[in-house]
Amino acid sequence: MIRRVGSSNIHTFKTVLFKSGLNLVLATRATESSDTDTRNGVGKTLLIEIIHFCLGGSFSKEGPLGRLVDRKARFFVELEVNGQELTIGREVRQDSPVEITGIPSEWLSGHTHERSLEDIVTMKAKVLNDIL
Repeated sequence: MIRRVGSSNIHTFKTVLFKSGLNLVLATRATESSDTDTRNGVGKTLLIEIIHFCLGGSFSKEGPLGRLVDRKARFFVELEVNGQELTIGREVRQDSPVEITGIPSEWLSGHTHERSLEDIVTMKAKVLNDIL
């Protein structure tokens, strides 16, 4: 279950908290909005792309994440997998590795990875996909 999505260096991105059960991502509609007013640009697609990217996916250079490459944006997803609390972070650039804290050593058996002194595990996105 996803608990939280945020950025460590893009301060205009507000951290999103998720609760147990069904969570909906909606844009607020002002009372003065007409039926033809759109809710574009509030971040719904960006949020989904961040989750996808942090969990090992790629992104389009023309999409919302692609526009953040020059800013060296870093995002993270905090989630629970099989009762284990994990934080997965990633810098927005093609082929960037994922950095994970909280991953049990037994999950890493047989997978290529590096472990830092701060107990952060770094691996290629494809390896994360194989593990999860």
